[in-house]
Amino acid sequence: MLKVLFSAVLIFLYSASNAQVWLEQTIIDTQVVATNLEIPWEMETWSDDTILFTERGGKIRRLSLISGAVDELYTNTATIASEGQAGLLGMQIHPDFPNTPYVYIAESNYIGPSIGLFVKRLRYDSALDSLINDSVIVDNINVANSNLGGRMLIASDGLLYLSVGDLKQNDKPQSLESLNGKMLRYTLTGTIPESNPFPSNPIFSFGHRNPQGIAEDNDGNIWISEHGPSSDDELNMLKSGRNYGWPLVTGFCNSSTQGVCDSLNMVEPHAAWSPTIAPAGVVYYSGNSIPEWENSMLITSLKEQRIIVAHFNPDKSAVSY
Repeated sequence: MLKVLFSAVLIFLYSASNAQVWLEQTIIDTQVVATNLEIPWEMETWSDDTILFTERGGKIRRLSLISGAVDELYTNTATIASEGQAGLLGMQIHPDFPNTPYVYIAESNYIGPSIGLFVKRLRYDSALDSLINDSVIVDNINVANSNLGGRMLIASDGLLYLSVGDLKQNDKPQSLESLNGKMLRYTLTGTIPESNPFPSNPIFSFGHRNPQGIAEDNDGNIWISEHGPSSDDELNMLKSGRNYGWPLVTGFCNSSTQGVCDSLNMVEPHAAWSPTIAPAGVVYYSGNSIPEWENSMLITSLKEQRIIVAHFNPDKSAVSY
């Protein structure tokens, strides 16, 4: 429930005044809790009344929802590649935090003239009240400043999922020799799980363009939101070892693409948007405090600056919104 409200908070960080959202039965009050932030990107629950969030320029801050105080716990201005869509992006707090005091981040750094995507493990030092570099668990994936991906999820299987975009290079997503245009899966120490679909390979699924949101539902299914080109933004359910079509197919299969879909054994999206909506963070809502949202995926739209509520049917084979 709390993380759902955090997603709503992001939408209103730049509002000039408080607002109310009227649903069929429920009225949701909103209020501005922080302003003048520098491209906030990812949020995680720190405690019941506190959130942790990344800023793309290379900082992690902690926000009190009660006092509005903002504390800086981490900064990297030395090597951060903060340009275009690159920078300090995804973040996940260890599921056993604070007993296991780790925070994982996806961060793009300059490597000479190039940009590499790293997954770093930070350790919370309570005496210093800071996040300290502990180790690099995924080292220097080739990326660029556009169609980078960089979203992460530690799922209920205890593994770390990482999105990597296609870098606007159409030869990458269909090649298992490249990590670009993929969803990757690692252990929390950066090794490749034996259960991955391709031996000794971190690739979990392929044929992706630019996944920018990831969430797990109450049945253990993992979902991603994905940016299309000029059409067909998508909501996809991840399946191990499967092909999601890009760049050969966008959106749903139709009479002109069915042959290609069949040859790829392609997984079709559950939803596709044209015109595009630029979907970003996604959260699965299974609570009952907001009955209108029960069993649905909340999808933030950068273009429309709103939350789209995608309702699942009972077996999650289809959505409506």
